[in-house]
Amino acid sequence: MSNLPIVKIVLELQSEDRPRVRNAPMVLVTTKLLPITDLHGEALLVACRQCVLCHYELWNAGMQDWEISCENLMYYERDGKIIGVLHDFDLLTFKNWTRCPLPRPGTLHFMPIDLLGTGGCRVPHMYQHDLESFIWVLTWISLQFSGGVRQNPGLLDHWLKADPMICEARKVRFLCSFSTYTPPSGNDGIWHVAKNSLHVLLRRFRQLDQLMGDLNDAFENQQDATSLRAKLVEHRAPAPATVFAEFAGALGLQVEQ
Repeated sequence: MSNLPIVKIVLELQSEDRPRVRNAPMVLVTTKLLPITDLHGEALLVACRQCVLCHYELWNAGMQDWEISCENLMYYERDGKIIGVLHDFDLLTFKNWTRCPLPRPGTLHFMPIDLLGTGGCRVPHMYQHDLESFIWVLTWISLQFSGGVRQNPGLLDHWLKADPMICEARKVRFLCSFSTYTPPSGNDGIWHVAKNSLHVLLRRFRQLDQLMGDLNDAFENQQDATSLRAKLVEHRAPAPATVFAEFAGALGLQVEQ
C-alpha cells in the first residue's frame, strides 16, 4: 500500500519511550503531492481505493480521528503508476489517548450523517464514519467535477450553504434520491462506484430503521427485546472488519483473503 513507509515512521514516532503529544510539530519529507481532484476516470478510482485501504490499516493500528475530505486525499505518480496518499495527520489520535470532549471539526459535506446531527459530541467516532466520509468524497467528485475541473454551478453546491443540521437533512434526502442524478460528462465510471457504495449505505440506514421499529413494537407489546437490543448495538457499532467487508465489493476493492 502506498503510504505504508510513512505510516511506519509515524508509528515509530509514537513508541512507548517517546511522549505522546497531540498536534506536536513534526516534519516528514515526502514526494510532492497533488490534489486527488485533479484525477478522473480509473486513475481517480485507483487513488481512492489505495487511500481507503491505507486508512483501514492505520485504523487497525490505532490511528484514529481522521478528517476525510477531498483536500486530505492526495496522489503522486511513480513509474507511470498513480499512488494515492492520505494527507494531514493534524487531528489524528491513537486509540489509547484520552479523547477531547469538544465537537469534532470537519468539512460538513464530507461528514457522516450520524455526526452531523450531533456536532460529533455524543456519538463515538467509529471506523464506519470514516468509510462513509470516503463515500461522500467519491460522490462529491463524481457530481461536482468533470475531467479534474470543478463545475460551476455544481449539482451539490447547496450542500455548501448549510449548517450541520440542514446539511444532515439534505444528505438524507439525497440518499433517498441519488439514483435520479446524472453525473457530468466522463464521470459515469466513478459515479457507478459511488452509487454502489451509496446503495450499501442506504441499506444500512434502512436496516437501522427496521431494528428501531421492531424494538418499539416489542416494548409496546411487552415482549422480550433482549435479542433486538443486541442486534441494534451490533448494527450501530460494528467491528471495522465487518464494515470494510460490507463496502469492499461496492468500492471495487481487491481484498486479500
